[in-house]
Parts: sequence; structure tokens; C-alpha cells
Amino acid sequence: MQTFTVGFGRIWWTKAFGRNALVRSTDRVEAWVGIAAVLMVILATPIAGAIGTSVHDAHAQLYVTQAQTRQQVTATAIEAGRRHVVPNEISYSVTATWFAAGHDHVDVIDWPNQAKIDDERPIWVNAEGEHVKPPPGRSRAGADAVAAALSIWLGVAATAAAFVYAARLILDRRRSHDWDGEVYANHGGPRHH
Repeated sequence: MQTFTVGFGRIWWTKAFGRNALVRSTDRVEAWVGIAAVLMVILATPIAGAIGTSVHDAHAQLYVTQAQTRQQVTATAIEAGRRHVVPNEISYSVTATWFAAGHDHVDVIDWPNQAKIDDERPIWVNAEGEHVKPPPGRSRAGADAVAAALSIWLGVAATAAAFVYAARLILDRRRSHDWDGEVYANHGGPRHH
């Protein structure tokens, strides 16, 4: 009587480490490729974390510096505002003046609505008095760090998955070729595909 059991003997790590004579060499290679891919993803985790930490530190310092060098001043519209219409969006701009860094500045800036002459609103300027975006909060450094670490980790995971997929295609082709050869040898005829 011949017995056949299904259990842990069919799991991929037993293909890689087991001594079963029925396991093909292509099955062992496929198992080792899977193990290498898993190890690659596991080893990428602390590296991605370290890169995320360095991005956080660098961006937190940058945002603190920007917050120290940027200030709010009042801009005054010196002409009627302009309306800009693009698909699905309406925006406004106006030529405005403001005093910063020891002298007056004039530039076209975004405005929240249709401006009239002498309308005022606060804007952010840098140390030279040029109009700039508001300084980002320090919490944005955390989001930047998570995005950097996650993109690196996902890139490694996608590369590992592509590596496994390509290896499986090659190994499946090899198994099919070997199977055709055995059928040909056992039946003594030409191969039919």
C-alpha cells in the first residue's frame, strides 16, 4: 500500500530546504527566489525607515528656517483684479503693492476673489520682501518622511514581486519544456504543441 499525505511537505520552504526526490530542481529554484524576495522586502524596511528619518530631520529644519525668515505683511490692490477661467477652476489675480525689507514691492499676486482698488489682504513674504507661499507647518515634515519611506519600501516590494513573477515565467517555461521532452522520449514520437 502506498500512502500520500498532504501537509507541511507541500509548503514552499520545504521545497527549498527539503530532501524529497520528487521535488524538481525548478521547484527548488522557485522557492529560493521567493525566499530571496521576502528577505529583500524585510531588509528594505529598516533602510526605508532610516531614509524617512533623515527626510524628516532635513525637512523639519528647512520648515523651521522658512518660518523664521517669512513674515506676513498687508498687500494693497492698486488696480482692479483679473479673473482667470480654466476648465473646472476659477482664480483671481491682481497687481498689488506692499512694504517689506525696507522698500515697496509691486507684483501680480493671487487674490481670493475679484479685487477692487485699495482692497487689502495679508500675504507672506521672505527676507527680501518677495511674495512667497506660507511656511509649511512642522507636521508636514512627518508626512514627507512617511511618503519617502513608503515610496522606497513599495519600490523594493514591487521590484521583488517583478523578480518573482519573471522567475516563475522562466521556470514554468522550463518545466513545460522538460515535460514535453519526457513525453517525447516516452512515446517515441514527435512533439505536438
